[in-house]
Amino acid sequence: MESPCATSFITALPASIFLIGNLIGGFILATLADSCLGRKNLLHLLCLIMSFASLITAFSTNVWMYSSLRLVSGFGCASILTCSLVLLTERVGKQWRVQIGTTTLFSFPLGLLGLPAIAFLSRGSSWRIIYIWTSIPSILYCIIAYFFVYESSRWLFKQGRDKEAIAVLKSISSIKGRSLDSYLASIHHRQGILKVNPGKLMDLSKRRWALQWILVPVVLGYGIGVAFFGMLFRDCFPQDNTP
Repeated sequence: MESPCATSFITALPASIFLIGNLIGGFILATLADSCLGRKNLLHLLCLIMSFASLITAFSTNVWMYSSLRLVSGFGCASILTCSLVLLTERVGKQWRVQIGTTTLFSFPLGLLGLPAIAFLSRGSSWRIIYIWTSIPSILYCIIAYFFVYESSRWLFKQGRDKEAIAVLKSISSIKGRSLDSYLASIHHRQGILKVNPGKLMDLSKRRWALQWILVPVVLGYGIGVAFFGMLFRDCFPQDNTP
């Protein structure tokens, strides 16, 4: 007979391992957006990883395969919000960045609110059907992101791809004519002066004020995450009915 501890571990494993994938992906993929891949390419890659891992999860044959695919899905989900936030806030002026940045956080609660509706429409069906239905919008998002999302002009400037960066700015700018050309020339000049290599994690130890700024949101995020995901996943653990 299987022990209660083993049952508890297996029951909690898929939910926990998804967050472990988030943690691993966050550390590994965090600098790729500033180095070789860029924001758009990393966003597209992560969406593909998450979407197809979730889709294949519907065909899992045992809990170990299911948990492994949840790990891969969490790995892909790690930096999607960060890439989306950067790409969106670069498209607007300073006076709108707070509002636009806040609206990007609406997608997660809206997705959670949509899950009961999907479960209701799929009632009587296998949980595999729910995975398929929830993976389809992610795949569609990959297609939309590939064709309609522009690369970060700031990242293009830093990579020395000035013509591409200027083309992106021209395509999204509401300013036309000579005013736009003079404005882009001034941006090009400033980017050439301020062009620096992306910061590294080890640089935080050299700048105490930067380390403090990072630690505060990390501590707050940890507390919020424990409370939030603790409420979501409390039903994953079996109830202890021992007297």
